[in-house]
Amino acid sequence: APTRWESLDVFASHAGYVTGLACAVRHPVEATIRLKRGLTLQGTVSDATGRALGDAEILARPGATTPPIPGHAGYAASDEQGRFALDGLLPGALRVRVGREGYFPLELEAEDPVDPRPRAYVLSPAFVVRFRLRTDDGRPVVNPTARLLWGSPPRENLQILQVLGDENSDGVLTQGLAMPATSPTVDLQVKAEGLNPTRHVLTCN
Repeated sequence: APTRWESLDVFASHAGYVTGLACAVRHPVEATIRLKRGLTLQGTVSDATGRALGDAEILARPGATTPPIPGHAGYAASDEQGRFALDGLLPGALRVRVGREGYFPLELEAEDPVDPRPRAYVLSPAFVVRFRLRTDDGRPVVNPTARLLWGSPPRENLQILQVLGDENSDGVLTQGLAMPATSPTVDLQVKAEGLNPTRHVLTCN
């Protein structure tokens, strides 16, 4: 194994500051990284009744027009009062995903921490579909996909299914597919290579 390194990229972070980076630091040169104060995206997470949701995950990533550099991403979890704070951010549109077990994830495309107003993210309970795949002639199910349609106007969720466990007489269990439980019905369409598609209309209750 090598006993010394040629160069390293060095990161430095501190609460409330934008993560700093020094590229290609060579041994034995010292690197100075000066951190700048960052912006904060903060607010609360609740359900439709106004009940605070703790342990919700808030993930920020660079938006479509935002460069992927430190300060354009972050992660936080809400506390028991539903409060959260993502700090050390730079100006620029962020994609924000808010999720919690048992609730349908909330996706926001253009949250900019330049706007200092507290956010109020509201999650809807999730209706989760789990099912087994099998064929009438015992052939394996290859590359299955699921298309979910719900709501008015219709919303769509197209997913490549990840199967769990091995093939057996009961088929292969898929991962759970979530959608808002506020929709009365869901149109589920399943396809796989070389097989006829199947369709089911499900009632969310």
